[in-house]
Amino acid sequence: MKSLLISLPCPDIGTHYLSEWSKQILADASERNWHANKMEKGHVNRKETESRLNKHKPDFVVLNGHGNAYEVYGQSEVILDSSNVHLLAETITFVRACNCAEVLGKKAKDKKCRAFIGYTKSFWVPRVHKYESIPLQDPAAKPVLESSNKVALAILKGNSAESAVKASKDHANKMILFLLATEEPYGKASLRALLRNTDAIVCIGDNTAHIQ
Repeated sequence: MKSLLISLPCPDIGTHYLSEWSKQILADASERNWHANKMEKGHVNRKETESRLNKHKPDFVVLNGHGNAYEVYGQSEVILDSSNVHLLAETITFVRACNCAEVLGKKAKDKKCRAFIGYTKSFWVPRVHKYESIPLQDPAAKPVLESSNKVALAILKGNSAESAVKASKDHANKMILFLLATEEPYGKASLRALLRNTDAIVCIGDNTAHIQ
C-alpha cells in the first residue's frame, strides 16, 4: 500500500489554516486507498518526525508549518533541517512553508529525495478575521489553499512532480482570471497571494518522479 506522512501542526492561526485545509488531502488519500500517517499538534516534533520517517518509509511526505530557507518548524520546534533532511531519501516531498525550497530543497535533492516541491519565497495565506475559527469557510483563503492543495492531490493520483506543480499553477491562474473579472469582497488579498505563491512554487529534483 502506498503511504503518506503528513504533519498537521496548530500553534497559531496560520498553521491552523494549513492543517484544516489538509483535510481535503487526507480525504483524497483515503479514497485512493493510501495509508495516511498523521502527525498532529504536539506530535509534530523532531523526534516523532525522524521516527516516523525511519519506521514507515513513506512514499509521499507533506509538511505544513512555518519555515525559512534552512528549516521547517512543527508545533514548537524545528523538525527538518540539513542534519536530518537525508530522511527524505526516496520520497516525493511537498513542504508548505515559507522559503524552504530556496536552500533546504536543494539539500534534500543532494540526499536523494526524489522530488522536493516547495516555495522559494514566503507562502502567503490571506484570511478574514471572522472566519479564523472556521478556515474552510474563509473566502479569502479558499482560492489560495485550493490551489496549493492541487500539488498533493496530483501526487496522490499518480501524476508526476512536474504535473503536480503545473496543476497548482493552472488552478491559481484560473482563480486569478476570475478575481480580475469580478468584484469579490476579499479578492485583492487572494489575488496578491495567488500571484506570490505561483511565482514561488518549484520542483527540485526529478520532474518525472511519481508514485504508482
